[in-house]
Amino acid sequence: MSADRRPPLASAGRRWPSGAALLLALLLCLLGGRSDAQPMVSLDGAGELLLHGVAEVWLDADGTTAREQVMDPGGPARWRPLAESPLFDLRRGQAVWLRFALAPSTSLSAWFLELPYAPLDRLELHQPGDGGRWTVTLAGDRVPVRERVIAFRHPLLPVVLPRDGPVVLYARLESPHGFAAMPRLVRQDVLLAMVVAAVMGWARRDRTLAVFTIKLALLALGAASISGLAGLYLWPHAPQWNDLSPTLFTYAVFVATAVLTATALAGVPGVRPWRVLLLTVAVAGAVGALAWASVAPHLRIKLVALYMLAVAALSVVLAVAARRRGDPQAIGLVWALLPLLLSAALPVARALGVPLHNLVVQYGLVLGTSAEIPILLLVLLRRSQDRPDHQRRLLDMRHTDPTTGLPMLPVFIERGQRMILRSQRFDHQGLVLLVDIVAGRALGHDPRRPSEWPLRVAARLQSHLTPVDVLARLAERRFGLVLEGPVTPTLEASMAPRLVASCLLPYEGQPEGWLTRVRVAYAMVPLDGGDMARVVQQLDSLLTSVPAWDSRTVFTLTHTVAGDAAPSGPAIPQE
Repeated sequence: MSADRRPPLASAGRRWPSGAALLLALLLCLLGGRSDAQPMVSLDGAGELLLHGVAEVWLDADGTTAREQVMDPGGPARWRPLAESPLFDLRRGQAVWLRFALAPSTSLSAWFLELPYAPLDRLELHQPGDGGRWTVTLAGDRVPVRERVIAFRHPLLPVVLPRDGPVVLYARLESPHGFAAMPRLVRQDVLLAMVVAAVMGWARRDRTLAVFTIKLALLALGAASISGLAGLYLWPHAPQWNDLSPTLFTYAVFVATAVLTATALAGVPGVRPWRVLLLTVAVAGAVGALAWASVAPHLRIKLVALYMLAVAALSVVLAVAARRRGDPQAIGLVWALLPLLLSAALPVARALGVPLHNLVVQYGLVLGTSAEIPILLLVLLRRSQDRPDHQRRLLDMRHTDPTTGLPMLPVFIERGQRMILRSQRFDHQGLVLLVDIVAGRALGHDPRRPSEWPLRVAARLQSHLTPVDVLARLAERRFGLVLEGPVTPTLEASMAPRLVASCLLPYEGQPEGWLTRVRVAYAMVPLDGGDMARVVQQLDSLLTSVPAWDSRTVFTLTHTVAGDAAPSGPAIPQE
């Protein structure tokens, strides 16, 4: 019986290894297929492409693996997809390999591999070329400038697009510490847009931002001098200058701070005495810097401390005064200058005998300025944007009535002249009217609402115009109208009386008897003249020659270019 059972068991035992082998082979095929199935990157029609989800990454723990080993399917590389928020946890001597596949492309633009992390030690891009040869381009801090293909603020390497078939590119990254940055492919015109944006920022020619840039340069030199880096790399053979530079650059930073604050708050009413005082302190500081070498070394620190404190205090006072007088951005200057005031008080406190650690005093200015710069930069950028907007509004005010928002005389003449030219071209007539508000029980006589009557009169006049016509306010009690042609004789005869009657109608929400009397003078153009300025001058002479007691309300020119203007009816009876 047991002998009868052995063959099936033995048979089962013989079948199990073959089944396990089949299952293992299937699993290896699936794993191998998943490893080899790499997404293909297509650059046609794109402007920028982040590599997460399309690139694969592997950490080379000892940093010695060659490209041929990395490319070998049986080699040490174990690829995994690049995460959406990658963290490259590197140590010195380690490296990270990236690989991504490019589909054939017809794009005519140049493409670049960009890694937006400036402190990267080394970036290598390995690209296949003709004949099985590989091209390696380099970037990073440890790459000499002469070996870099493109000098940029962070690693940037050109990518050769495949034309005939897909290719796989490899990139190798080295860094002494971990970092988080997303590699991406960018097109040339996207990079050019970044450069154009920087040039446009410079094109503003903002004096405040220029002074701020000078201050940052002085601050960088001062920090380098205090830390000793400037003496080591910038002026290693100038011991006297190395001795002067820390206090002198600190002194210069506060001279620039005084000029910056005074420049930023220029134009704020009521703060001129404080601005003059701050600029005087800045000029005195600049003149005093010329004699800096002759000052005894033990006095320099005290003078710098007092000057720092004076400039910071005056700057805060000026910003507070500007805020009290309605400057909306001045409160930002106050918050930006307070850390600077506190850091400036540290050397003075130690000079007065307060026990402070040397590092606190030495690096207090750097820490105070580090807190000041982000806030100050934000405030200055907002003020830089407000300044051109303010200048545009001032320019518009020369041509726009602030009460009604209507165009003024220069715009009225310009648009009227364009209408005359169109009328001559199409051989028809247009209409030009001047409307004067004369004495009467007008809404403008209410002292509590002095600007209401121009708005109401303008609304009445606007109701008779089409969208292509022009209504302008030429003086306090005068409006001008330009009616596009063709103007029929019926419209010519009826328009002026209609305007007079419309202004005599009651105003909604006002007591009975509140009305506005107007006089209207009009001309047909180009029949009465082809020069808009001349036509307006004739109509003005026509209205100003009418006596105040005259009850007539409608006047017209004689429809002859060379003739004199003459009043004509009909007249609208007045109450």
